[in-house]
Parts: sequence; structure tokens; C-alpha cells
Amino acid sequence: MLRNADHSSFASVYVVCGYTDMRLGTDSLATIIQSRYHLTVFAPEVLFLFCGSRVTASVVSVMMNAKFANHQPLERQVQFFKSFGVNLKSNTAANWMINASEQYLSIIYDELHKHLYDSEVIHADETPFQVIRDDRSPGSKSYMWVYRNGECSDKQMAFPNVSEKQLQQTVKPLVDKFFAWAKNAILKVPAESLTAKALQYSINQEAYLRVFLDSPNVPMQNNRAEQAIRPFTLDRKNWVAINSPKCADASAIIYSLVETAKANQLSVQAYLEYLLTELPIHIDDKDRNFIADLLPWSKAAQKKCRAPKNLNSSFNVLIYLNRL
Repeated sequence: MLRNADHSSFASVYVVCGYTDMRLGTDSLATIIQSRYHLTVFAPEVLFLFCGSRVTASVVSVMMNAKFANHQPLERQVQFFKSFGVNLKSNTAANWMINASEQYLSIIYDELHKHLYDSEVIHADETPFQVIRDDRSPGSKSYMWVYRNGECSDKQMAFPNVSEKQLQQTVKPLVDKFFAWAKNAILKVPAESLTAKALQYSINQEAYLRVFLDSPNVPMQNNRAEQAIRPFTLDRKNWVAINSPKCADASAIIYSLVETAKANQLSVQAYLEYLLTELPIHIDDKDRNFIADLLPWSKAAQKKCRAPKNLNSSFNVLIYLNRL
């Protein structure tokens, strides 16, 4: 393109080269230059020439949305691109996911992690998976953990809560009967049987299973975490194993942002594109106040990325953590 283009009509030619942040393409790089150097990027008398990858924030966000929200493996997406004459390799697409996560999305991921600790109740669940190149013996298990904050206040107002008095009067006697039955039943079954193991597990967890009786904000079930980890388990059927620890870490970051976006009634693709457009502009900022406008419940994100026909926004955080 550079050799064949006629540049004689341009007053200035700017060649932007070197490390180009992963790269989010001419659109995002032009935005960075316009913001940082106060140049009119799209003025007719100025031509910007960019060295490096031509991938844009919109392309990466569409591919992330397809893979992490709609369960379309990168290999399948690559075949789709090839049907339109675009020669894209799977490892190139995977590197886009990894680099975007490491350099940009991890900033929001870390901030969400901080907000998670503000929650009185945190749900957790885990599921196993395999990492191929992790310097361990073949077949070693890794675990993806998901953490999700409890029901938000506006949802609690919409649904009646069971009071502590009701729990003590109605539910506690049932819980007492269950554990009395379990402790008696375990004596009547073979010690090595699956039934005995299940009963012993329940008995060992008694103190924790009783917590909800004294804390009405703690639910009796863990559906919020179990529902949040389901997208990962669905995708696992498609790819069987993850290639490397870096891929696993990138997956944890992207799944966290995807599921948190959905929980806050955002369009996943629009939110990812919003992040991948805005974060490069502020990547070198010492003042990190810009992060507040990029969180999924912020007014800016809600206005720009709101999914159509959805519910009222709420404070929802979901965090995936990869544990080898």
C-alpha cells in the first residue's frame, strides 16, 4: 500500500511505527495520536501510515464475543474468515486474545476483583480442565474458579427475603433433623460405599451448611455461581483442553468481563469494543480515575453499551480465576 499510494497531495506524512500495543489497528492508533499529540487525524491533508497489525478493536471484540459468549471456537471463526478470502491463522487469533487480555482487559479485571471484596456474600464454584503445555505430567488437572457477589440490593427489594425469625422457627428444625438422620444413617451403610462417603462429606460440612440459619443474606443454594460457571463448561466441550497457562489466564479475564457485562445488562460485544477502544488511550496515564467510567455499571458504559430490552442495571461482579 505504501509503495503504490500517491502521497504528493498530502501536506504531512506521519509514519507511526514501533510497538503498537497488540495492536488494535489504525482506528485505535489514530485515536491515540489525536488525543496525545493533538493532531487532526482524519484531516484530508494528513495521511497516517501505521506499521504493525491491522486488527481493530471491533474485530477483536466480535471474535471474543463469538468465542466466550456464543461458544464459537477460534478454529471455527478462522474457517469463517477464510470463506471470505481472509487468511487468518488460529494462533494469530489466539495471540490477539492473549495480548488484549494481558495489556488492556486485565486492568478492568483487577479493578473488578477489588470490588468483589466489598460484597458481604461471595458465591464460588469450580470446574476442572486440562492445560496442555504447563510443564506438568500429562493429564494433570487445573481448575477454573468463579466468584460472584451476592444478590444486589435492588433485586433484594424485588423479591421477599426469609427473615431470621422464620429461618429459626421453620427451617432450623428441618436442618437439625437432616443432620441427626445423616449421623444415624452413616452407621448403617458399608463404610467404603459411595453412600457413606456422601453422608460423611455432608456431616463434615455441617458448620458451613448451617451458616445461612444465622445470616439471612446468605442463601441456601449456590445457583448464582453455578450459573456463572456454566458458559465455561459449555465451551470446554468444544476445545477439550487449553493450550497454555497464558491462554488459561486470558480465558479467565475474558470470561470475567463477558459474564459481568451480561449480569449488568450490557451488550457483550459493545462493552468489549468500548474497553479495547478506550484503554489504549489511557494506558500510560498515571491518574487511574479513568477506570471508573469503564466499569460495567458506570453511567458511561451503561449509556454506550446497554443491551436492548433489558432489566435495570445493578452492581454485579463475576470473577474467574485460573488455578493450576
